[in-house]
Amino acid sequence: MKTRQTYSLVTDEEPAIIQGCLIYDESIPYMAYIEIAPHNRSSSESQVYDDVAGCLIAHACRLSFLHEDDRFKGWLTFDVLEDSTEEELKLKSLYKQKYGAKEIPGRSTMYIDPENGEKLIQKYLTRKS
Repeated sequence: MKTRQTYSLVTDEEPAIIQGCLIYDESIPYMAYIEIAPHNRSSSESQVYDDVAGCLIAHACRLSFLHEDDRFKGWLTFDVLEDSTEEELKLKSLYKQKYGAKEIPGRSTMYIDPENGEKLIQKYLTRKS
């Protein structure tokens, strides 16, 4: 049984250019991998789009609300695994501040609860008129 799905974020104007991608494991709502294209990273001087990570994370949150098992509905887990402890701490801090993620103490695992997941869906995936 295949449980992982890959999602790519592209624009209507340039559908051949990937802005970011996500691997989502639906067995338990788990964001297995997220990557932002180099031209969209906040560290890039020529950043093309803001909020690519937010859109992908919000999409994973939306998928978590579709989970068949009510125990997992709306919960999204993921691990922060970087090359250095300093980078991991920096990224965990970003996830907490920007996306409302919570850390499981002493582990690389973080999660977004249903309440914060709904907020992300509203912020990043709801069309604004």
